[in-house]
Amino acid sequence: MDSTIAMVLVSFSQGRTPDDSSEAPSRGNRAASLAQIRRNLMTRRHKLSTAQLHRSELIAQFEAAPPRKGPREKRSVVYASQDDTLATPADAATGRLCRYSTGKCRHVRAQKADGTYLNLCHMHRIRANANQRKLDRKKSLRLRQCNQANGLVHTWRAPHASTQSA
Repeated sequence: MDSTIAMVLVSFSQGRTPDDSSEAPSRGNRAASLAQIRRNLMTRRHKLSTAQLHRSELIAQFEAAPPRKGPREKRSVVYASQDDTLATPADAATGRLCRYSTGKCRHVRAQKADGTYLNLCHMHRIRANANQRKLDRKKSLRLRQCNQANGLVHTWRAPHASTQSA
């Protein structure tokens, strides 16, 4: 049966009709199944062509559309340049130098939104935050590996759950 369907598909793709070949006595059933195969093939061909047409229309619309500003462009991060962050003698006198542990950084301390100063300059804050994220990743990885080795499953519980009264 499968080879018959394959042969019909091949003959259909070559443009021949099922009437061109000699057929078995069950001609009525076979003709109905061939007609169904033909309908299925035509439906599939139509679906594929409409999908391709729709896809090409979308691509054309995308290429024709003017570039739009996304939300990231509106709230972009502005980094201070090297000249803006170098401390002046007045900054050093008022204690606004970066308090990095080596004491050799000559940049102005970063400022909070409310105007107060943080301990580190922008550059050292970025590096310190990256180091902290790296340490946190390592710590959580070690904890997961230890729990898997001991067969424990870590369940989350609310902070200070033991101090809350019912």
